[in-house]
Amino acid sequence: MNIQLAKRAVACRHWRWMEGMKVVAGPRLWRDLDGPFDAWPDLDDPATLGCLLELVRDKWMENGRIWLSWDEPFWKIHPEIGGAFWPDYLYGDFTSEQEALIVALEAAP
Repeated sequence: MNIQLAKRAVACRHWRWMEGMKVVAGPRLWRDLDGPFDAWPDLDDPATLGCLLELVRDKWMENGRIWLSWDEPFWKIHPEIGGAFWPDYLYGDFTSEQEALIVALEAAP
């Protein structure tokens, strides 16, 4: 588990805790949480990763679209707004799906 990546996710302006997420060395969340929460999301947990994907979809579908692809050995991000592709830095090579999703959430309009 990459704690730095989890901290980066929580620092995103579009981040929110969602029901079903699991915290590192802790429980699965069964209610929505508001305000500070002294824990980090377990990004290796499939349900938590699915919630992260939903956060990305939610923000990008409002104003554009985005998709991720696996191009061995890296994940790639393909964002588009108004029919135009976004800056090249979003096309970077990411070593994990978690990292690619967090970069996509950070860049969401």
